[in-house]
Amino acid sequence: MRQADRARRSLLNVASCGAMLLSACAHDIAPTAPPQTLKVLPSWTATDGSSETSSTSATSATGTAPTWAQFFTDPELQDLLSRSLRNNRDLRVAALNVEWAAAQAAQREADLWPTVVMGLTGVRQSVAGGKLLSNGSAGVQISGFELDVFARLRGLSEAAAAQVLTSSENRRAVQIGLVAAVAAAVVALRIDDEMVQVAQQVEASRVDTQRLVQLRVRQGASSLLDLRTADAALDGARAALAQAQRQRWADLHALGILVAEPIPALKVPSTGWLDRVGAVELTPGLPSEVLARRPDVRAAEESLKAAQANVQAARAALLDRKST
Repeated sequence: MRQADRARRSLLNVASCGAMLLSACAHDIAPTAPPQTLKVLPSWTATDGSSETSSTSATSATGTAPTWAQFFTDPELQDLLSRSLRNNRDLRVAALNVEWAAAQAAQREADLWPTVVMGLTGVRQSVAGGKLLSNGSAGVQISGFELDVFARLRGLSEAAAAQVLTSSENRRAVQIGLVAAVAAAVVALRIDDEMVQVAQQVEASRVDTQRLVQLRVRQGASSLLDLRTADAALDGARAALAQAQRQRWADLHALGILVAEPIPALKVPSTGWLDRVGAVELTPGLPSEVLARRPDVRAAEESLKAAQANVQAARAALLDRKST
């Protein structure tokens, strides 16, 4: 009777453990939140309050967005942008972050599989009588690894894969920001050139005015007060010219930092390049779905996926791990 009771209790324990295991496997450890659709306007609203959606806008929303080479058609500006994309240090760091995330994802993926080690050895030696004795052995060894019963390792692998996409989108964001910064720096440099030219013209005009006032003072037609006023105006024009030149040099150095090349090696686009910017026009009624193409929005979505996968791995870590 005692043996029968013990056997019955053991059978009940095994059955209860099996039921708990099956229930744990069937339980959704980290339920994925369903995607929420935000209510946004289907298109940009016109000035009169009406919503305009043209066929060209819909095509541009579903088609391929123009690249910076298509938008900036000036050859010299394209060369400047190409050099900045090749030399900029921030973009290099972003590219290295993508490689690092890819290596981490490969490491997480390798954790799902066991490590197999194969060895083959052979020995040949001479024995008494001049005979040769050959001996060989081969072996296969499988190291211990974790059985991913509760999808802990799969969650970590999915999180690492999402981090790769996040780093890739961050790199695109850095690249777009770099192109915009270089173009803006060139625009600022062109404005500085215009300001320097205006300041030089004003200085020349003040010099002529001072000369005329000096002649009038010599002839007795003007007083010394008029001469001092002309001198003050000339000093103000020279100060404005020096300030404009200082601002131009500051913007030129800022452009050199973006391009990561010394100042003498820079080839600033010539005058008139601004007329060839904006070859692709955005028509009214552009659908709001184009916002989903932004790299920062895509990076945020991938970061959310990585966070959900990490939650799955964290919940699975609370359960028992099975290793072989």
